[in-house]
Amino acid sequence: VYCVVLLLLSAVYAADATCGRSSYPPSSWRVVGGSKAEHGAWPWQISLRFVQGSYSNQHICGGTIIGNRWILTAAHCFLATLQVNPKYETRYYRVRVGEHRQTMTDGTEREHVVEKIIKHHGYYGTKPSDQHDIALIKLSTPISYNTHVQPVCLNDQYAQFERTDGCWITGWGSTRGTEDENHLQQLQGRVWNNQECAYGWDRYSGWGSLIKSGMVCFGHGSTGACVGDSGGPLVCRKTGTTNQYVQIGVTSWGHGDCTVYGKPSIYTRVASYHSWIKNTMASN
Repeated sequence: VYCVVLLLLSAVYAADATCGRSSYPPSSWRVVGGSKAEHGAWPWQISLRFVQGSYSNQHICGGTIIGNRWILTAAHCFLATLQVNPKYETRYYRVRVGEHRQTMTDGTEREHVVEKIIKHHGYYGTKPSDQHDIALIKLSTPISYNTHVQPVCLNDQYAQFERTDGCWITGWGSTRGTEDENHLQQLQGRVWNNQECAYGWDRYSGWGSLIKSGMVCFGHGSTGACVGDSGGPLVCRKTGTTNQYVQIGVTSWGHGDCTVYGKPSIYTRVASYHSWIKNTMASN
């Protein structure tokens, strides 16, 4: 039985030796305040599409490839279908891998049908700062890997990258006044520990302590994630490697104006949900 479980996990979960590698690693220091990514620089990035009604096939969230049929994203990306019978919810969404420019065809894009959406049971979506903002998408067909489509590694160590500057966020979110969100954007910045982050957020919140242990903070407020970046990754270069990245966060929430100095963007901390991710994938 033990051997069977190991085989199942290896089939759905990216192995450490092969995950998180980019054929086109970022070279610039320079999402709001970021820069255009090279095509293929972040091969685990996906575009979650809404495919019903007047907004048919519109990008609504990011996400990451973590197995050949599995995508990691944020639970709040599915608030539009909160009242839909789960049996029918999947028909509202598609996953596009190999995406680079939203309004142009680059030849690397492939679209996948969603078989199952699994939101964390502790997420309620009653306010933006709710905990457990994490979800898994199972695809109907396996992803074919190539230089532009690869899985990312997942972090399982709680505080490994706190106070680290060499981390990145990516997405097609609003860039506040430019049209650059048509291209995948990247931004390098600092990961804060939760005590530093809470100082900026909790002073005026009126909600008590907003920053929970299952969250991680990135950026300093004047640059960071914005609308459309939700569900996308916060990654850091893996210790001891030159070109392997590990995902430490899932873009969750921030200030309504996207960038307010002293209020970093907030991400669901992957290490806090590592067991939930692995167990959910193995049982589905």
